Amino acid sequence: MEKRPALIKEDEEDTQESDFARFVAPSRRREREHEADDDERDRRRAREEDKAKQSESTPTKDLQSENATDTPKDAVLSKDELYGREVQWDLFTSRNLLETAIMPFVRKQVVAYLGEEEETLIGFISDLLKKRTSPVELEKQMAMILDDEAAKFVEALWRELHRVLETAE
Repeated sequence: MEKRPALIKEDEEDTQESDFARFVAPSRRREREHEADDDERDRRRAREEDKAKQSESTPTKDLQSENATDTPKDAVLSKDELYGREVQWDLFTSRNLLETAIMPFVRKQVVAYLGEEEETLIGFISDLLKKRTSPVELEKQMAMILDDEAAKFVEALWRELHRVLETAE
């Protein structure tokens, strides 16, 4: 019986195993990251469902029955009209409204969306507002973090911003 030379020497076999491990490890890491993302999405959906259940059990106000003076001007504006509305940035900065009125609102919203007070995100939003970032750009930036929730988050933030400015005048 003739002995054939092995196609792969033992040393080369060890090298191939380690190459395989290096190839497989990143894909397994990506799988774990995707699983973590899926878990976060599931938690976010559960929070949304809880909010929806709470809002269903909470009686809604009929805007037509309220006085026009009790209704903020921007409550009936469409998103495009709201985003097109001019922000009085000078008033916003001179009265320190970012720290006194807007950031408490942002903190509550972040907790509502993420389930915890994420200081890095809150600081990021604060920096964007200090730079007088447009709502469209703010929405793009927030989409990296909040995915589909970014539009609702920014719209609520912009409504609050205008409400605070109206009361500060």
